[in-house]
Amino acid sequence: MKKTIDVICDFYMAHNLLPACEIEYMRYAILSVFSETIKLLLFLVLFLLLDKLSAFGLILLVLFPIRWASGGVHARSFWGCFSASLLWLLFLVYVPPYLPMNLLLQALLLFLALLSIRHIPYTPAFRPITRQRTIRILRYCYLVLVCLWILVFNIADMPAAYTRIGFYAILLQVLQLFIPHTQKGGVVHV
Repeated sequence: MKKTIDVICDFYMAHNLLPACEIEYMRYAILSVFSETIKLLLFLVLFLLLDKLSAFGLILLVLFPIRWASGGVHARSFWGCFSASLLWLLFLVYVPPYLPMNLLLQALLLFLALLSIRHIPYTPAFRPITRQRTIRILRYCYLVLVCLWILVFNIADMPAAYTRIGFYAILLQVLQLFIPHTQKGGVVHV
C-alpha cells in the first residue's frame, strides 16, 4: 500500500498540483486512514471469533470520541500499534468485569482526568496542534466526554461487566496521557 500512496503523491508532486507540505499531509492522511481501516477490520474479525464483539464495540464507542479529543500514545510502526492495541483491548475485554468499580474509583478517575488536561492534546511532535483556541476546545471536549461517560455508566441500565469495561477503558486512556513523549517526534517506540 505504501508504494501506491507514493505513486499518488509523486503524481501530485510532479504536476505541481499541491505544495510539497500539503502532499506530505496527504501522504500521512492516506496512510493513517488505510492503517486504521486494516486494524479495525482485523480487530472486528478477531473479536467476532472470540465472541466478544459487543464488548469491543462498547470500547470503540467510548474511546473514539475521547481519544479524538485527547490524543494518546502512538507507536512507530503499524505492527507495533496493532500489537499494543490488541493487548490493551484483550485486557479491557477480559479483566475489568472482575475488577471493582465504586464511587472512590470514579472520583479518582475524575481527579486524574483533571490533572491530565495539561497534556492535551497528546500528539506526536511531527503533527502538533498549536492553535490555542483548538487546544482549549479539545480540553473542554475531553472533560465533558469523560464526565458524560461516567454519568452514563452510573445511570444506564446495562450489565455490570459492560459498565466496568467502559470505565476501565476511560481510566487507561486517561493514564496513558501521563506517559512522557519519548525520543523521535513524540512517538513511543513499540
